[in-house]
Amino acid sequence: MTDEPTTPPATPPGWTTPGGATPPPPGWPPPPGPAYGQGPYAPPGQAYGPPPGYGAPPGYTATPWGYSYVPPTTEALATASLVLAIAGIPFGFVCGIGVLFEIAALPMGIVARRRIREANGRLTGDGLAIGGIAVSAVVLVLAVLMVVLLVVLGNVNNGSTS
Repeated sequence: MTDEPTTPPATPPGWTTPGGATPPPPGWPPPPGPAYGQGPYAPPGQAYGPPPGYGAPPGYTATPWGYSYVPPTTEALATASLVLAIAGIPFGFVCGIGVLFEIAALPMGIVARRRIREANGRLTGDGLAIGGIAVSAVVLVLAVLMVVLLVVLGNVNNGSTS
């Protein structure tokens, strides 16, 4: 036997360190751990984001903190169509200028309905657009009937007075 002192092994035989890490050599301090009060895991909400490859659901927009709801807006052309159609009724008695309002309201309502359908729920106002189309169509039909009636009555009166 020798008189040399033997150093004990770094880890007892058959033992392993957690996670498979090697222990520091003798004389070195242990590796730093997490700060006091913090676990080894990331705080909630910071480790994971939204799943990749998915867009926001309809009516929602992506923000840094997740998805937020954006309420649908009313299509401006639908509102303008209804306002012009209704405003054309009283202006129709002023030298027939209301007919121009009705002629403008009809295509505005049609375009508004198309935009609302294609917006997938982001736009509302379909009822306003339908109202603008209906009122302008009725007033235009009545204006045409009025012109025809005035022409017919004008011919009857001109023929009877001569």
